[in-house]
Amino acid sequence: MLILAIETATSRQSVAVVKDAHVLAQFHCEAGRSHTATLVPAIRDLLASQSLHVGDCDAFAVSIGPGSFTGLRVGLATVSAFRLVTDIPVVPVPTLEAMAWNLHNAALPICPVLRARTGEVYWAVFQWINNQLAQVVEDQVGTVASMAASIQEPTMVFGDGVVANQHELTERLGVLHCNVPGEAMVTSAVSLASAAGPRFRDGKIGEPGMAPRYIQLPAAVRNAKK
Repeated sequence: MLILAIETATSRQSVAVVKDAHVLAQFHCEAGRSHTATLVPAIRDLLASQSLHVGDCDAFAVSIGPGSFTGLRVGLATVSAFRLVTDIPVVPVPTLEAMAWNLHNAALPICPVLRARTGEVYWAVFQWINNQLAQVVEDQVGTVASMAASIQEPTMVFGDGVVANQHELTERLGVLHCNVPGEAMVTSAVSLASAAGPRFRDGKIGEPGMAPRYIQLPAAVRNAKK
C-alpha cells in the first residue's frame, strides 16, 4: 500500500511517501505561515524523487487537527483536490493520535502537547497495549496548568507545547514528566502514515467536504473567561 502523507498542523511542514510501512522518501521544513506556497512543490519534488505521480498512490493521509487554522486547511484542501482528480481515498488522522505514533510501543502513557492560543495547549493521553494504541484521555484544550493537572502518573510528555512551556511544565509535573527523544518532539508525516494504515483498513475514510477538527473549550467556559 502506497501512502502519501501530509502533515501541516503546525508551522512545521512534513511530507512522506510510505509503502507497506517502508519510508520511500520524506521531507520536512519550517514553513511558518507559507504552507500555501510550499506544500504542492514539496509534494511534486518528493514524488518525482521516486519516479512516482499522485495517481500512483493507494491513499492520501492528512492531519485533521487540532492545530493551526491555516495549516490544517491548506493540507486538507490539497488532498481534497488530489482526491477530486484521482478518486483516491483520503484518510484523515487526528493530529495528536498521529503524534502518539512517534513513540510506537512506548511502555509508559504518552501525552502529545501542541501549542494552541496564547497560554493554552492541545493535549491527549494515549497508551500502547499489545501493539495497539488506546486513547486514555480525549483531545483537550486548556491552560498548561489544566494539562499538567490531568497527568497523575509518570508520562512521556512531548510536542511543541512542551518546548514552549518547558519551565512551567517541569515545575508542575516534576518527576511525572519523563524525557522524550528530541526527534519525537515534532509532528511527522511518517508517523501520520503509520496511524493512517490501521484507519484505512478499518474503513475510516474521509467524506468529501470534510472540515478540520478544531477542539474548543465549552461555551460556558469561554464566556466565563471573557
